[in-house]
Amino acid sequence: MKITEVRTRVVQWEGKTVPLPPHFCTNPMDLVMFREASMGNFAFHGWVLVEIFTDTGLVGIGNAALSPLVTKTLIDTYLKPLLIGADPWDTEYLWQQMYRRTMAFGRKGVAMAAISAVDIALWDILGKDTKQPVYRLLGGRTKERIPVYASRLYALPLDQLRSEAQRYKSEGYKAMKLRFGWGPIDGAAGMQRNVELLQTVREVIGYDIDLMADAYMGWTLDYAKRMLPRLESFHLRWLEEPVIPDDTRGYKELKAYGRVPIAGGEPVSVDGYIDLDERHSRLRSDRERSVAETVQDY
Repeated sequence: MKITEVRTRVVQWEGKTVPLPPHFCTNPMDLVMFREASMGNFAFHGWVLVEIFTDTGLVGIGNAALSPLVTKTLIDTYLKPLLIGADPWDTEYLWQQMYRRTMAFGRKGVAMAAISAVDIALWDILGKDTKQPVYRLLGGRTKERIPVYASRLYALPLDQLRSEAQRYKSEGYKAMKLRFGWGPIDGAAGMQRNVELLQTVREVIGYDIDLMADAYMGWTLDYAKRMLPRLESFHLRWLEEPVIPDDTRGYKELKAYGRVPIAGGEPVSVDGYIDLDERHSRLRSDRERSVAETVQDY
């Protein structure tokens, strides 16, 4: 079996969108632009779809988000020439080719998103060729059931947040994750607002349901250190992405406090995991969590 064609196209939402309210969710842009517009940089309004065609008639489909136009150009320009004529079963060889071809400007970000989209499409071909779900090709089932958690609970007015948490509890979720809405620029008052979010949800779900909280890379190390004592009484399963992913020193320092479990790694690619390991951060990464929110090959 050989790859005969690689096609990419961007699917972009062109309808009406509603601006997100202030303090909807902390994020890395809070420190450098006006709050009202900051979260819009992380909205999923566009995707790039990748179709890989083979001489047997099988077509694999992959996708990537957040920077679809740039990712499409990178695939068309740098990755497609490596794939034409190749055997899609050579997934490791092709991954190494793509990774090394983009090494001068890649290893993170858009380049890894492009490689991921192609890799997903290749594995889709393999699943179709063997008539097996891809998870079996990757080693098969390891447990009867996979626990999941409700992942939303943005920083809405407290009555709305309370109703949302109650709905998830009624639906039977045994874990939930909320988003903080206030960060360094909001000072001590913002810290109290973050605490009120946790208090509201805990009052609804009690302590028999796990609760996680996500700062979405919107805090600084100093702010996170000031928040940790305020979080202890809520017995969080973990605090997610309190600082930007490149601040490995910050992750290590927060982990050393031992007061709240620290999680991170969602935007991190291969080199990032290696870097964290070499710095002995020993963080619980998104790939290692016992509960699943998404499945994504980085």
